[in-house]
Amino acid sequence: MKKNIEKSIYSTFEELTTMYWSNNNDTSIAFPFYADKQTIRVSEQELRICLIKNLLQNECSRISVETPTRRNYRFKGGVRVGDDCGQERSESARIDLTLLDKTKKKCEAIFELKAHARTKKIDLYQDFVKLSMEEAETKCFVMIFEGMNDKQRKHFLKRFNDCFSDEIDKNGYLKDKKNEILGMCYFHDIKREFDKRFSEQLKTEILNYEPDHP
Repeated sequence: MKKNIEKSIYSTFEELTTMYWSNNNDTSIAFPFYADKQTIRVSEQELRICLIKNLLQNECSRISVETPTRRNYRFKGGVRVGDDCGQERSESARIDLTLLDKTKKKCEAIFELKAHARTKKIDLYQDFVKLSMEEAETKCFVMIFEGMNDKQRKHFLKRFNDCFSDEIDKNGYLKDKKNEILGMCYFHDIKREFDKRFSEQLKTEILNYEPDHP
């Protein structure tokens, strides 16, 4: 299962990169343009569609979208999970993609998807907490970047690192690394040091796709 998932993610990265650099001419799925008809809008929606298609092609079936979590969460004022919420209002969150078993009651794999270096800290934070607390054989965080300059890279790394210096580390989340997949795709060249920092933080080897483009 994990090998098929990794293959699907890599194929998705290849397809999205082709979409980006060919102005959508060579693919069945397309990035839309903004009103100026020159600027491509990149989002996690195209990532989601391509990933679903490639998962199905690699024998990963029974895919659920926006799957309700098994636990209740409250993120306002610090993370609270399940019984820790006490009298505070909590509710089921959503997982971007889920691979279900034959009974459709057990999660074989869960995915959180993101696009853009400007992703807010709270959004990263919530994704990592859900990935750590929900039960699944394989857990995947998949992200695409259109491009980043040095300033954007610095700010994003700070937001990323802050997620772990807050309550994620304090509460012991993200304990089991053996079945986690961290996928990163860059449509422009990104320094390898960026990957190294991610890998060291999550203690997870990165499934990386970096095209040979300017």
